[in-house]
Amino acid sequence: MMIRSMTIISALLVTAFLTAATALAQSYAVGANDLLRLRVAVLNAADGTLEELPIVSGSVSVGADGRISVPLAGTLKVAGRTAEEIASEIETRLADTLSVSKSPRVAVDVERYAPVFLAGEVAQTGAFEFTPGLTVLKAVALAGGPAEIKPLEGEERNFFSAQGALHTLRAELAFLEMRHARLMAESAGAESFEADTGQDRIAAGEAAILEARNRRHAGEITSLMRAEASLKEALSVLESKLETNLAQLDRGRAEVTREENLAERGLVPASKAFERVRYVSDLESRVLDIERSILLAKQELQQQERARLVLEAARGEDISTELQQVKGEIAEIRSRMLTQSALMAEAAGGLTPDQGAALADPLAVTVAYRIIRERGGNGTMPADTQTALMPGDVVEVLFLPADRTGPSN
Repeated sequence: MMIRSMTIISALLVTAFLTAATALAQSYAVGANDLLRLRVAVLNAADGTLEELPIVSGSVSVGADGRISVPLAGTLKVAGRTAEEIASEIETRLADTLSVSKSPRVAVDVERYAPVFLAGEVAQTGAFEFTPGLTVLKAVALAGGPAEIKPLEGEERNFFSAQGALHTLRAELAFLEMRHARLMAESAGAESFEADTGQDRIAAGEAAILEARNRRHAGEITSLMRAEASLKEALSVLESKLETNLAQLDRGRAEVTREENLAERGLVPASKAFERVRYVSDLESRVLDIERSILLAKQELQQQERARLVLEAARGEDISTELQQVKGEIAEIRSRMLTQSALMAEAAGGLTPDQGAALADPLAVTVAYRIIRERGGNGTMPADTQTALMPGDVVEVLFLPADRTGPSN
């Protein structure tokens, strides 16, 4: 093994790098199938240098038993522990292995979370990558949405499958319509928009986006307008100075003519006339400098005004483009909803009278979700579309009669 030594300055930088970790990694309890990244270095007390340990550093996967194997530190159980706790134990074990003069420094963070698994009435079952903020609805979308209707499996199943797809489409439509309302308000320069009853959670998210975007745009416009005001004030001062110096220049030139006439007649010394000429020359230079400053100020003012107009135009263009995209998505969702409704009607037509009577009411069946969670001892629990998932969760999509409040555990 080759060990690379670094200077004290490099040691400080590497130490800061080793101790860096995201807020999520600091509080997250590690579990099976997580991929951890270890970064290990040893501080040599004798000469103050830091030595990297590439044989220990690297990626390691948490086994099904919740354990990992680390060179020089052995096997340790990490399931249910935070990255900081794992790093602390590895440091302790390495300290027992290394010499007394060497102090290990270990950083642990999650390189890749354990996947989530989709089962039941989805287009594609299996494992899918977990990302922070993943909800049941997003996970179902990753799995391709509800399963396609399979005529060979019976009309009752066809009806449930179509209704599950329709349920998901309605949720997507609610988000899109709320986004459309927010964009319309933003386009009109409004600070709020009206939301339908029962959509408070969606409306709150879009309202927060509207407030943030309005605040950012107002800040940018205010900054440009302040710059314009400052330039206009400076321009006013320069123009006042120019007016004063031009008046002085006119008087100075008149004095030069008078002094030159008196000097020719021998009534004043020639040196006095020369001083007056030099004074006028200085005034002319000053006037040129002021005129140049005025020109530059006007050019910068035009640039600021142009930047403000471009900002306004760009915002309007971005909103218009996003509105067109949202309108297109809404039209597509509604078309797909009509298709699913037609499939439900067709499936209902192929059922027996008893089946048809049970399914004729759209409220007779509902989509349910169930999460099987091994971490934290939660076991099996019901969920909804907005339930937050954890790494390793199994999500099962079910179709149930309306009189069932949720999936059985």
